[in-house]
Amino acid sequence: MKERYSEREKNAAEILVKLADAVTEQVGGHFFQSLVREIAEVLEVSTVLVGEFREKIEEVHVVAMYHDHKIIENISYNLAATPCANVVNKQACFYPENIQLLFPDDGMLADIHAQSYLGEPLCDAEGNVVGLIAVLDTNPMVSDQLISAVFRIFANRTANELIRRQMEEKLRRAAHFDTLTGWMERHHFYDVLEEKLSSQPDEKWVLFFIDIDNFKMINDSLGHVMGDQILRQFSGRLRFVFKEEEAVFCRFSGDEFAVLMKNRADEKAIKQLADKVFDSFQTPLLVNEHMSYMTASMGIALYPEDACGSTLLVHCADIAMNKAKTKGKNNYIFFSQDIVDDYDRYEMKNDLYEAVNNDGFHLVYQPKCACHTNKITGFEALIRWEHPARGFVSPESFIPVAEETGLIHPIGDWVLDEACRQIREWRDMGMTDVTVAINVSAVQFAKESILDDICGAVRRHDIPFSALIIEITEGMAMQNPQWTIEVLKGLRKKGILVHLDDFGTGFSSFNYLSRFPVDAIKIDRSFVQNIGIDQRDTSIVNALLGIVSSLGLNVVAEGVETKEQADYLQENGCLELQGFYFSRPLSSNDAAHLYKQKIIPGR
Repeated sequence: MKERYSEREKNAAEILVKLADAVTEQVGGHFFQSLVREIAEVLEVSTVLVGEFREKIEEVHVVAMYHDHKIIENISYNLAATPCANVVNKQACFYPENIQLLFPDDGMLADIHAQSYLGEPLCDAEGNVVGLIAVLDTNPMVSDQLISAVFRIFANRTANELIRRQMEEKLRRAAHFDTLTGWMERHHFYDVLEEKLSSQPDEKWVLFFIDIDNFKMINDSLGHVMGDQILRQFSGRLRFVFKEEEAVFCRFSGDEFAVLMKNRADEKAIKQLADKVFDSFQTPLLVNEHMSYMTASMGIALYPEDACGSTLLVHCADIAMNKAKTKGKNNYIFFSQDIVDDYDRYEMKNDLYEAVNNDGFHLVYQPKCACHTNKITGFEALIRWEHPARGFVSPESFIPVAEETGLIHPIGDWVLDEACRQIREWRDMGMTDVTVAINVSAVQFAKESILDDICGAVRRHDIPFSALIIEITEGMAMQNPQWTIEVLKGLRKKGILVHLDDFGTGFSSFNYLSRFPVDAIKIDRSFVQNIGIDQRDTSIVNALLGIVSSLGLNVVAEGVETKEQADYLQENGCLELQGFYFSRPLSSNDAAHLYKQKIIPGR
């Protein structure tokens, strides 16, 4: 053995040059792999490793290890009871032989059959230990000049590579992990979630989506510093509940957290785990001697039962969490199809607010024509909403939501004002006898100021009262007949025409019908569309036409789509028709162009 070391020292310079050439151009992981392999071959030893210390200096993370002609990476072992424990004190550790007898609790020494060990600390510029480099052999070892030269020459380079590696890891963690809680940030979580779902397609998963209740109030009252401490403790409570699960933790946003785990149980077991989450918050958080009781709302979604992909799974859990909020908070809800409709209405409410505040609506105009002459008698203004994501949203979908939320008032005011403005514009273009009908909702009609609102819009745009037609439904009129009569009398006194819309679908008595001061009745499209098809509906249309005619009122039929329907209505006394058979709703420019032709062409 002495002859081998003696021969090696004679060729030390040549060996060092060879070693330097092998690793000089390498960086990162390639550097460490090349270094441990080349040192092992040059020094003719069985094992060489480079390790780093992370948060815990008690543990060594092996960056690269060459053993049995193989590269081994990313393993860790405890520093205690190992021959390299002295590196923490910046001391070299040299044990020339019988090392397993000296460190019987070091399992790795036995695994690699090591008999000797030489380790050196790796330090940064300030002298702090960042890692170690160690040489182990299955034979006794002599610390000669070559080994000392190798360690001396490559220690700084190796330490610098370790420092760079740690800086890159810190940057990666800063990009992928929340610095406050140590949990994944949202974008990285989506990547991990997608990878897990795609790489384990037959696995079932459960996602918990948790939001702290009233956290804004906590921040506002206690300040952001204490708010951060509460978030840190809150995440710690969650991690403790899920400590026995192979869970992935994400701080999704400010006070929202997500926990993903494999679903190996039934719904009852998931509920038990969810109950543990809420039980954990029965004990208040203690922050700077301030006790803070917390509650949270949680949504739970299952893969693949509720969603077939990562984004949809998060969306479903989020929907369920928001539903838990609306149910009084401090509870959890499993995602189900039943809550989707509620959530869509909730989302539509928010979208309606945006549309109201950002001019998201526009009007289109459908012409009405006289039966016998095809002459255009006026237009009905219809509201349209083109949402940037939803596309066209039917009024039948958003008007009920607007009525529930009170947004129908600003929407109705806008329709009234926009219709009057358009009448003014058309009159300035020479269309002096044009009329426009607008629909007034039940909520809007019930306002005490409805008469003043309508008259104010007419005066604001300086148009004749007779140019505006107000349409109310039969059902609206019957909600409060006395109020209806009072408002309609006020409108007609000003010269504003009133049409009773959707006639035949409500339950009004003919006694009230004769008392309502209206100018025309509009037969509902549901009856018109079945003329000649359903004998019952055809008979109803005949009866309605007879009754209205006996009262001396005009009759408008809407929803006319075929020549047969138009001919039948004309033959039975209907005076005005409206529907796709004549024209679809038009833009204001197209409506003006058609109006100037005076009649509907091509009928």
